[in-house]
Amino acid sequence: MSRRPIESKLEQALIASDGKPFCLDDGGYRYLFLDERLMQSMMSIEDPVQLLFGYTRAMMSILLFKQAPNHILMVGLGGGSMAKYCYEYLPATRITVLEVAQDVIALRDKFFIPEDSDRFKIIHTEAASYLAQAECDVDVLMVDGFNADGASPELHTSDFYVSCYDALKPDGILVTNFWSEAPDLNILVSRLHLQFDYQVWHLRSPDSHNFVYFSAKIIGKTALHSGFLKKAKQLEDRFKLGLPDMAAQLHRTTEDGSGIYRQRSHQSQDE
Repeated sequence: MSRRPIESKLEQALIASDGKPFCLDDGGYRYLFLDERLMQSMMSIEDPVQLLFGYTRAMMSILLFKQAPNHILMVGLGGGSMAKYCYEYLPATRITVLEVAQDVIALRDKFFIPEDSDRFKIIHTEAASYLAQAECDVDVLMVDGFNADGASPELHTSDFYVSCYDALKPDGILVTNFWSEAPDLNILVSRLHLQFDYQVWHLRSPDSHNFVYFSAKIIGKTALHSGFLKKAKQLEDRFKLGLPDMAAQLHRTTEDGSGIYRQRSHQSQDE
């Protein structure tokens, strides 16, 4: 989530949008605006798969834990940055995206988002209701739901986190994007800790006021063991996300006691 005025182009696009989400091009980039205040997504027209916002790269550092998830479920489409990245870099992974705004889905072609297929699907639905009835078949659940007023409150209730927990496989992980300046951030994070028995780590986005939290259903396969930093260096050549720096930050989260220090001795089955 970012804010940036583009002067007259923005004014013209806003008038033409008739109050709906809209996109505009400027300097080789395409932007998605939810309204005149909030620029939600940014895409390089030359390289549409590139993750330009630091918080999206931080969320994709889930690949440190799971390099080949069978099923990724995303809440919030926006300009499809992470959906496109996963589609490109994880060719064996099934990707489902939940988006509540049909007007955002209608812009999918503008952002070169893949067509629906057996492997990739966008569902127009309200995420809380969908997850309350979802099967337990999700390896990675990524929640990045914002509207023009900020974080969508229905995506951060205790009941919602129960549904997220239930939708995950036994070794699944929830990835949640928070606005670090939200006045209720501590309350929201405490709900994560309670639901996931304090098996939670976090990263700060390198270029914005976003915190990304990783909540593990079972810790045995995800502990931050001594091989974690070495693994990040090996994966960086493949994924190009800045993984070594993020792995070091996650490791410090464990060491300073704000992560899962008591589980640090467990070894990852991926090691």
